[in-house]
Amino acid sequence: VNEGGLYQFEIFDLVGDGICCLHGKGGYKIYLQDELHVSASGNFNYNSEQAFIAKTANSTPIPSGESFITLDINFDLFPSENGWILETERIDEEYDVVDTARSGGTADSSLQVIGYQLPGTYSPEQAYKKIRETIVIPDAREGDFRTFTFTFLDTAGDGICCQHGTGNYTLYMRQPEDDVIILQGDAFQKQRESQSFAISRNIAIPADSSGEFSAGYTSLWTTTLLTTTFMFLWNVFM
Repeated sequence: VNEGGLYQFEIFDLVGDGICCLHGKGGYKIYLQDELHVSASGNFNYNSEQAFIAKTANSTPIPSGESFITLDINFDLFPSENGWILETERIDEEYDVVDTARSGGTADSSLQVIGYQLPGTYSPEQAYKKIRETIVIPDAREGDFRTFTFTFLDTAGDGICCQHGTGNYTLYMRQPEDDVIILQGDAFQKQRESQSFAISRNIAIPADSSGEFSAGYTSLWTTTLLTTTFMFLWNVFM
């Protein structure tokens, strides 16, 4: 189990009556290093799923800078089905990105959760309403990029559009009033929808369909350099 990782536990019952309450009052709990992460009733049919974040009292906190992003969610009829997770590169005590190839880890072990709301957090009273979450994120080093992965969850697997309403979500760089959209989605017909992006100070770059950022980096810096050079020459010679 990786510290700060997102996990989903699923329990099955072949008969379809769960472990409560026809033949006893069963239930289940999940602990990590003596800390309770999940406590659920056994009152289900063929299966029950529970998502949780692996955190302990000794978890290393991720440093928070002045950077933040804003998440807007427009719910459909069933807000309690929805949740989200924001992950970034795992960092060591000196805030260096962990080299998973050197440490023998996997790609997933290099990510750490820095913000989340799991399904069940939002209430039925929020149906068809818009909510706003502000998420503080760690700063990237000067002149460098930090990558993030945002995952939207829908336990029913039908997304938030379009069977029970026209819901959607939008992730903004800093305040929505700045009108810098990082990504959008509605998890149409999906149980989870993940999108990656990179941030350098106040610049955000979404990943392409293959999950790569390099083309965006080159394009962004080339455009910035050419614009700056043009403005400098214009001021000098005009």
